[in-house]
This record gives sequence, structure tokens and C-alpha cells, in this order.
Amino acid sequence: SKAVKICEGIIRDFRSDVAVGAGAYVSYPPCRAAIKTRTPLVLMESNVNPGKTNKFLANRADLILLSFEETKKYLPRRALRKTFVSGNPVREEILKPVEKNEALSLFGLSPEKKTVLALGGSLGARTINEAVESRLDSFAERGIQLIWQTGANYSPKSPLPRGVVATEFIDDMASAYSAADFVLSRAGASAVAEIAALGKPSALVPLPSASNDEQTLNALALRDAGGAVLILDQEARYRIDEIFDILEDESALERLSENARKIGKPKAAETAAKKIIDLMADKN
Repeated sequence: SKAVKICEGIIRDFRSDVAVGAGAYVSYPPCRAAIKTRTPLVLMESNVNPGKTNKFLANRADLILLSFEETKKYLPRRALRKTFVSGNPVREEILKPVEKNEALSLFGLSPEKKTVLALGGSLGARTINEAVESRLDSFAERGIQLIWQTGANYSPKSPLPRGVVATEFIDDMASAYSAADFVLSRAGASAVAEIAALGKPSALVPLPSASNDEQTLNALALRDAGGAVLILDQEARYRIDEIFDILEDESALERLSENARKIGKPKAAETAAKKIIDLMADKN
């Protein structure tokens, strides 16, 4: 195709030593061009269930970096010898520790109360937003604080009780995570990787319309490891009280945190880079 030929030209002009594809259909032309130019090809798969592009290219790749051990079940058998579970790279600033009381102070919250961080991505997750808003009074009654990222497409209709901070977007996610005792989130690959790397107790609400149902499988991987609660989208409004109960049970919080941290890979970026450098050395 024209796109593949254009990518071939770029690879030759660049004299690329390796090509890295992160999935999705836009990565197919450059990955295919790498194969045609005999450039070593690395695939990175952030979800449990690989997308069509990575599945299609798996047998031709030289290295496949996975975020989850479970992904091996979804790849062609011939490709398994090329796989390595490196984890999904997490933004460096997320991993920089912020003192909890300092983080709470930034949001105007008290260190004496437990805090939930509710996330739905930059555009917001309607189900999570509606579930949270339906229980705002309960947050106040149970003495639980809330940092609520609503996203750009949602505005709370109810007055916000004291101890509830709502904002379209959170720039300082490191502080938000540090302030949180519990995270309520969708189950995209990046969110799950951050939650696990930080060892945060969480409830994950997979996006039901995801094309490969990848969010459900991501959430199941963390839940089956004992590191998260899985809440189906249609259940969210009715299961917020479970979060309140967990927050009152220190042993449950510690168990979720410990199990999440066991499968978290905070050094995923460094590990992936080393594997790619090793591949380049082997091919040269």
C-alpha cells in the first residue's frame, strides 16, 4: 500500500536500527515496512487481549513486550518464544513520591479522613460520574473525602459537600494518587499499570464498549491477583457502598495494596528499553 511504501522510505532515510509498534491500526504500515526492509521489529502490547494489528504481526516480530502474563493465551503459539513480560511503562512523574499530607493539603483536604480518587479519563466516564454524584451525600455522611476528576464532558449537577473536590482534569496526578487511599477508575491499560505500580487499592469499572473488551480483561487480571475489586458498568451506581466498607477495613486495604504491588512493574520503561537495546546489539 502507499502508506507502507512511505514508511519504507522513512526507515531507509533514517537508517533505523529497530522499529517499535504499540498496536492499533495506525501502527500497521510502519511495522509492515520494517518487515519488508528487514528492520528488527518490536511489538508492545499494553492490554491483556492484544489488538488485531499486534496479533496479525506477532509471528513476524523479533520481540513482543507484554504488560500481562495472561496475554500469552491470546497470541499465536509460534510467537510465544519471542515474548517478554516487561509491564506497561508508567509516566515518570507518577512514580515520584509525594508526601501524603502535603498532597492532601494541595487539594484542601484533611489528613484525618480517608480519601477516594475517582477517575474517568480526560473526557470523563459517565457511569462513574453518575454513580459518584448519586452518592455524594453518603461520602459526607461516612466522613470520606473525594477527589473527583469529572472529565471535560461532565459537570456535577448537585452542590458539592465539604470534603469533595471536583475538577475536569488533574494535572498533578502524582499528588492525586498520593492523597488517595482508594482509587475508582476505568480499566484502561495505563490506569491499571499506574494503580498496580503504586500499589493502590482500587475498584475498576471496565468500559463495556471497548472493541476487544480489553478493559474487562485488564480488570480481571488485577482482580484475580487479589489487587482490585471489579465492578461491572451496570452495577456501578449500586456498589459505591462497598468502597466505603473497604475504607473502614484496614486489613482489606492492606491486602489489596500488597497484591496490586506484586504485579505492578514500576520499572517497565527501563526494562523495555534494555530489551530493545539488547535486540539491537544481537542484530548488529
